[in-house]
Amino acid sequence: MNSWVLLLSIGLISGFFVGLIGLGAGMILIPGLTLAGLNIKQAITTALFLQVIPQTLPSVYLYYKKGHFKYEVSMIVLAGSIVGILIGSLFQYYNVFTERASYIILSTMLITLGVYNIYRNVLYPQVEKEVKKKD
Repeated sequence: MNSWVLLLSIGLISGFFVGLIGLGAGMILIPGLTLAGLNIKQAITTALFLQVIPQTLPSVYLYYKKGHFKYEVSMIVLAGSIVGILIGSLFQYYNVFTERASYIILSTMLITLGVYNIYRNVLYPQVEKEVKKKD
């Protein structure tokens, strides 16, 4: 398969899942790009570039039109996210973690969040409903 076809496919699949369930960069794009031959830092940089606007703006607009956008919550999370992104980027910039450690962190997060989602939303969905009732 030509590399541009592979990269286009990775982008298409990642974009689809960003629009469908709000995930793409960490769970699909970065692993996909590393399978395509990029190292983890190159894959992270590409994912960050795509998240700036092109990958998220269309989805945000459509979800906003349906009334799902919570401005105050989003701004609070954004403030924390900016600080977290700066710290995480500095860790990568100054090579605080080895490349191998970065892969281990990514894999651990993917597995942990996957297991948690299965537990909360598939095996015991009533937990999710109880949490939503409190809101």
